[in-house]
Amino acid sequence: MHDLVKYVFFSATVQVGLSLTCYTCYSSSNWTQCDASRTKYVCEPWLDVCAKTRSTFDIRGKRFDVYERGCFVADFCNTVACKYIGQAENCDITCCDYDLCNATALLTSTKVFVVISVIFSLFGYV
Repeated sequence: MHDLVKYVFFSATVQVGLSLTCYTCYSSSNWTQCDASRTKYVCEPWLDVCAKTRSTFDIRGKRFDVYERGCFVADFCNTVACKYIGQAENCDITCCDYDLCNATALLTSTKVFVVISVIFSLFGYV
């Protein structure tokens, strides 16, 4: 029984340790309202990026926008897939791949950050 408890604890720790943490929020008004209810969320392991989306829908002739932050699948981090998934008329999506990276308007990938850091260090800017 003692070994079972260790195994369960270890499994839970590893899953949390390998999972991405993203901000989540939703609003049908604006980013300010979305951010007012923003929370941190540990993503399921198969959700491998954080995303920030603004989608426009047309339902029965009425247009409305949806503002959302959350966990997402990297393969769908493009406008075409984003529009298709929710049947949106328009969809702006930005994805990133490190913890809590979807907090601001400008999202960057870890890889881009590393390349820029290396360039700066090579030219003595850091």
